[in-house]
Amino acid sequence: MKRIFTFLVAVFMAVCANALVMADEVMAGAEYSYGGTWAGNWFNQGDMNKDVSEYDYVYIKFSGVTGKVNFGIVYSEWLKKEAWGDSFYQDVVTISEEAGVVGIALEKTKTYAVGIDGVDNEFKGDIYAKHVRQLFVQDQGVASTIKVEGIWYGSKEEFEEMKNANTPNYGEPKEIAFDEYGNILASEFEGLSDEAKIEFTILVEGEATNANGSIVGWGIGNIKSLKGSVDVGNLNLMKVGDNVYTYTLKQLRAALEDEPDQYDRQGLYWNVWNQGNATCSRKSVVAYDVVQEGEALLLYFEEDAAAGTLNGKTIEKGGLKLSLIDESDKMAIDGNNAYFGTADGYLKFEKRLKSGGKSSSKNAMTLTVPGAGTLKVYARTASSSATDRTVVLTQNEVELYNAVVQDGDAIEVPMGEEQKATKVYPVISVAVEAGDVAVTYPVGAINFYGFELVPGTTAIEAVSDVKRAQSNVRYNLAGQRVGASYKGVVIMNGKKYLVR
Repeated sequence: MKRIFTFLVAVFMAVCANALVMADEVMAGAEYSYGGTWAGNWFNQGDMNKDVSEYDYVYIKFSGVTGKVNFGIVYSEWLKKEAWGDSFYQDVVTISEEAGVVGIALEKTKTYAVGIDGVDNEFKGDIYAKHVRQLFVQDQGVASTIKVEGIWYGSKEEFEEMKNANTPNYGEPKEIAFDEYGNILASEFEGLSDEAKIEFTILVEGEATNANGSIVGWGIGNIKSLKGSVDVGNLNLMKVGDNVYTYTLKQLRAALEDEPDQYDRQGLYWNVWNQGNATCSRKSVVAYDVVQEGEALLLYFEEDAAAGTLNGKTIEKGGLKLSLIDESDKMAIDGNNAYFGTADGYLKFEKRLKSGGKSSSKNAMTLTVPGAGTLKVYARTASSSATDRTVVLTQNEVELYNAVVQDGDAIEVPMGEEQKATKVYPVISVAVEAGDVAVTYPVGAINFYGFELVPGTTAIEAVSDVKRAQSNVRYNLAGQRVGASYKGVVIMNGKKYLVR
């Protein structure tokens, strides 16, 4: 077993500052390697009857994970037991990310047994959190490595602070489809990065523990390739209710890329079976992709939708989510080409979402953004002659934008081999935080072509870039670019000027 020890000053400073307690027998920076034989390391807690009831969580910070690793807590032995399976009560969480922080809520409701009452024949005793026996990291029967940067007992706030500081910025969830046999085709994961988090959820109903409260049995399913050559991992029963098993897409790659099965399919076989008296069933598979710093997320419309079909619909793309209310059955999506941007850089859209009227309680849009940055809205008025229709963007009851949208603000840009003059419409840009943005149009109908989030920038920077790109670029009424000496009517920065 390879073990490398590193003294992490920052870790111990955090311990002192936040009054955390480092778990016993844990060496910060230790690296462990397992050969895929359910090997592990157990950290005895004091006299194996440690009282941590003043804390809320036990949590581990880790890095360099390969394979699948369990992190768990074992509470002290039952003093009255009928079989080995009744000996210990434990909680386990599976580590699948390459690096991060995961925690387990300490059990402060269930009772640790100290004997049997001679009259009532019931267990009596203290809560489990007063009697912690061991902590452990263990592979899942797959060759694995993990670097344990520290294990602590702490409050819920301290756990969440450390977890948030070490968790990637994930976008909105994407539902992954699976068939009645639990098959998931590799195509379902197209477009996701290797760092995307994939959550498999199994619903457990009925009795999953014995009379002493111990989990009955060990497994309720597994995940492998459709061909069967690659075993992703076994799924252990954790509790009644939702059992969530998390992987990164990187950890699923070998199974997804296995040779096609006899039906020429590539993907995953997700097998689930009942455990004891508990009924186990597949519930969902959800993917959360990482929002990269500076990577633009663009939502646009790809399919036509007739009026009366969009009420209650949600359109999601690239981490952005647009929720629609159309109780008047006026919204629709159809084909319509339009360019947005500046003379030096623009986007072409081929479809639009027509609001069908002004916004109200019966006609509304809400855009959910996964992180802070610059929100760009690509919109035109639904009437080329209208000069009073506005777009209003509001977040957390603060008005971010309120201005007139009109076709007269477009500039003409020469495009193609023939340098044909083509209208390019301006882009609305505002700074936003993660969360919901209300999109309203209180005067009249607006056509929306797309929404874009540029993380890590500000609206001021975006507007400045646009202004710099437009500066001193002139076009005549035919849309041809002209020099500063040109006389006559010119278009510059989206406005018409008479140069004599």
